[in-house]
Amino acid sequence: FQRAVDEVMRQVHSLSGKNDGLVPMFINTNSGQFTHLGVYTLGARADSYYEYLLKQWIQGGKKENELLEDYMRAIEGVKKHLLQRSQPKKLTFVGELAHGHFSAKMVRSATAFQNPNQQTTAA
Repeated sequence: FQRAVDEVMRQVHSLSGKNDGLVPMFINTNSGQFTHLGVYTLGARADSYYEYLLKQWIQGGKKENELLEDYMRAIEGVKKHLLQRSQPKKLTFVGELAHGHFSAKMVRSATAFQNPNQQTTAA
């Protein structure tokens, strides 16, 4: 299994279509190429790639520097493209980037992390 996983990660590492380490949400299983180019998110199905970069690096004895480099590049991409601050409270939230346009699609899910006893107000 390890060889298969390593080959998939090498394939993803070599693909074009990344944006500052962020990868598009889908890969065509027949061609092995990204689809939906220009759409970057940490939403459902997309966040696993970043999670597994770090997990594989740790589980591999922290020897596969390519995995760590891809992870660190992606974190910088998240900070540059997917994080914004609300107005007027300056709360940090994660959104999505689609064809160069930021969308605050994930803002509502952020309320799940607030104190349940606290009254929710607009960010």
